[in-house]
Amino acid sequence: LAVLTFLSGLDLSLGLRGAVIDSSNNDNIDNIDNNNVSSSSSSSQIRRRRLGTETGVPTACASVIAVAGTFDPEYHRTHRSLQDGTGDLPGEKEDFVCEVEVEVTDEATNDSYVTSEYIDLTGTESQLDLLRRSLNDGELISAETTIAGLEIVEDVPVEGGGETVAQAVLPAEGEELVFLPASRRRYRHRKLALEEEEIDEEEIDETSRRKRRKLASYIGTKEVLVVKVIDSGGLQHPDSPRAISDNIFGTYGDSEQMTSQFAACSFGQFQITNDYSRNIDDKLSDVGVMTVTINRSLTNSGRGAVYSAARTATETKLGYALPGNFDHVMFVLEDCYQDCGWAAYAYINAWGSVYKKNYYRYPGVQLHEIGHNLNLAHSGGLDGSTYTDHTCLMGNPLYQDDVGEMCFNPAKNFQIAEGGNAWYSGNVDVYNPSTAQPSFTTKTFVGIADYQN
Repeated sequence: LAVLTFLSGLDLSLGLRGAVIDSSNNDNIDNIDNNNVSSSSSSSQIRRRRLGTETGVPTACASVIAVAGTFDPEYHRTHRSLQDGTGDLPGEKEDFVCEVEVEVTDEATNDSYVTSEYIDLTGTESQLDLLRRSLNDGELISAETTIAGLEIVEDVPVEGGGETVAQAVLPAEGEELVFLPASRRRYRHRKLALEEEEIDEEEIDETSRRKRRKLASYIGTKEVLVVKVIDSGGLQHPDSPRAISDNIFGTYGDSEQMTSQFAACSFGQFQITNDYSRNIDDKLSDVGVMTVTINRSLTNSGRGAVYSAARTATETKLGYALPGNFDHVMFVLEDCYQDCGWAAYAYINAWGSVYKKNYYRYPGVQLHEIGHNLNLAHSGGLDGSTYTDHTCLMGNPLYQDDVGEMCFNPAKNFQIAEGGNAWYSGNVDVYNPSTAQPSFTTKTFVGIADYQN
């Protein structure tokens, strides 16, 4: 058996899980707040946030999305004084953003499309810890859940000066956090095999509902776009678009990259492609790589502001909203200058990821971040720390360009296979010695390297 799980009270860190929360009415946030025009409006575009309610309860966020990443060992070596009493370093805990739908209108043509923007979610540390626990318990599902009573505050000064940003604020400390179905589901990057079936939701329990949600999550051909970002002052990663294409797709002979490794770990069931279903050849700088210039400076802009600017510039160049036809979009930055404990980060159960300096080159970091897009959590060791399971790419990834032959641990493999028809499906067993008859059994464990032998 490729994966065997013993149910005896052992916490296997399966990742971010939970039953799907379906919204029966997704039309209730179509009212556009004409008084709430985004601060990113320009002379050629008007961006208006779409606000509304879900199940009669006001909510400013279409969904709440968790953000997780890979820590930057070089940064942490020089900032050990930042470690807190829990042993955590900046960037090791999940953060959260509020996804707000935005209608973008071209003033010249009056053409419009709907996209979304991410606004940092703030609250007390105890509230954020509650969200992290709810995330891992499955009560809060990243990109599938929102929270009642969230408010958006405009023009919040950024520490260090230089800019103001909007923030989404949790209800006051002490108030119960009410989780609701996400108002919109159009941005999920997965194409569900059962999406068109007639399903009686009342007859599906939470376990089968979860399995339906994950059925096609980890299989198929995935369109990946890489975006090289140039800031307003000209700062950009020194690698050419050609080199970036080679490092991620193996276009010109690089043998160690996420394209080859995902194919190897999934035994060909998860295929990365830059052969897009929509022709954007005239937008690309090289195979699978687009270059955009943003109206922000990396040196005095926070993480969220840079991401929003890069996303907007990419959508403007493409002429349509992300993710569009893409399953994953990877943004490559020259460096980070504010809140920089991360080597890379990704939006959980979503499609976007960001890489600074040379970390985009490392297959271990590439697979780690796309793993977060695929709803995989970090893998910690028995010491309780975040990244210390070194048997898994969701633990401590391999920080080298030419080393990447690693897959995921049994807990993550179970999560992937449990969805059905994914990688190791049909070779998974669950055995509970406390209830099984007989109370003992003999099983054969087969490692990933020998799975097909």
